Amino acid sequence: MPSMATVGDFSIRIDTAWVKYVQQVAPAELEKELANVFGRIKNKFFKTWRQTTRLGEDPRKRWMRAFKGYINRKNGNLHSLSMRIATWSAAMAAHEEGASIRGPRRLVVPLPAAKTKTGRTKQRFYSGTGENRRWKGLLKFKNLFVASMGGKSIIWERQGKKVTPLFLLVDEVTLEDRLEFFDTWASLDSYIELHVDRAAERALNNLEKGRAIYG
Repeated sequence: MPSMATVGDFSIRIDTAWVKYVQQVAPAELEKELANVFGRIKNKFFKTWRQTTRLGEDPRKRWMRAFKGYINRKNGNLHSLSMRIATWSAAMAAHEEGASIRGPRRLVVPLPAAKTKTGRTKQRFYSGTGENRRWKGLLKFKNLFVASMGGKSIIWERQGKKVTPLFLLVDEVTLEDRLEFFDTWASLDSYIELHVDRAAERALNNLEKGRAIYG
């Protein structure tokens, strides 16, 4: 029986005697039903995760876009059927497990004036989008400068007589484990087993209907 899903190095297997039996007598029908169930499980996972993650009400929608769900099917072969929920974002792993991040230079932490209403750093400070989004750097802005206040290094923006703090410069940033990705997946154990068993039942029914029709 193929792995139900793989998320990084994490997998769940459904290996009941009932499903194994259906796999032997109705492999093509089971492959078709499981492919549909995998799609249902994937959607259930994302729906549950949106309600579980502690990333925040608005930012969570943005983080969700860093993950993709895939259903892999190859010529109706049951053993090649698989589902994968994955991301190529290193930041997501850091938010899942927690991490302390240091860089070759001081890190730039946005302050409220540099953020949008959803908590994202304003695009004007970056070049590129998505995984290619990069901080432009101080030299790209004539009206930005660094000055200390209260022992902290801050990037300020000067607009006429008005001066606004935009970014805090730090040596290290600590991210807490708040993605709840693996915990959400683990919470779906009973849901997954139920729907896989139902898929096996439908597959067997479809086989018997086919035999009744075509003899």
